[in-house]
Amino acid sequence: MTNILEKPLPSYSHSDKNSHGSGVALDTSVLPRKPLHKRAQSKHFTNKLAVQLAELRNEREQYYRNAFYCNHILTQVGNKITGKYCKTRICNTCNRIRMANLIEGYDSVLSRYNDLQFVTLTVPNCPGEELPATIVKMQRTFTRIVDRLRKRGIKPSGLRKMEITYNSTKRNYHPHYHLVVSGADVARSILTEWLISNPTASEKAQDVRAVTNDSLKELFKYTAKVVTTINGKQTIVLKAVDTIIAALHGRRIIQPFGEIRKEVSED
Repeated sequence: MTNILEKPLPSYSHSDKNSHGSGVALDTSVLPRKPLHKRAQSKHFTNKLAVQLAELRNEREQYYRNAFYCNHILTQVGNKITGKYCKTRICNTCNRIRMANLIEGYDSVLSRYNDLQFVTLTVPNCPGEELPATIVKMQRTFTRIVDRLRKRGIKPSGLRKMEITYNSTKRNYHPHYHLVVSGADVARSILTEWLISNPTASEKAQDVRAVTNDSLKELFKYTAKVVTTINGKQTIVLKAVDTIIAALHGRRIIQPFGEIRKEVSED
């Protein structure tokens, strides 16, 4: 896949205030090359994106610079190489580590629940300036739905994940939820209540299906899809990525609900 950024890539010099200077070469002969090569490709992509986002010069500039300097200094002790991770939402490396940790943390817990269902809940696309308010409304709506179902003797339990994509044709944003829910009847009840609470939402855009082996990967994949297709080319719209990152600031992306909250620590 070719990623086409919006403008030529500027570069940071070694004199940049956040630069940590130069170091010595690592002895990679003692390490497997394939994982290192993949990590290098991931880091290269993140750096290109982070630099250009930082060039927007807004209040998130330092956040994007932190992504650029993720693992900027590597320390080698014998066969082990370590670095400091940025944990930002635009870093490919940190996102992959985060996904692996989430799968490891939740897989054993979810495996104890019966009849797991993968649910998609959507609302109509919105312009960027309405994205934060739309996210808040979705969160409140979902909480009210769970409360209503509990009062009717239905006890939803599972995970909720926020995901946002950008529509380059209409130039608007598509926030939606992916859920893993225990019980097909419970999943369908959530979907029914969601459509009642969101009368402008398209019924065809919602979905309920049985969980498969790939469902957890689907649940924990990207939060903000940074690559979109314009005129047949894979393109990153910087302002769209920045808008999504701003809208998600300070918000939890993965949220357990029901009994599962008691079984998995916040860590």
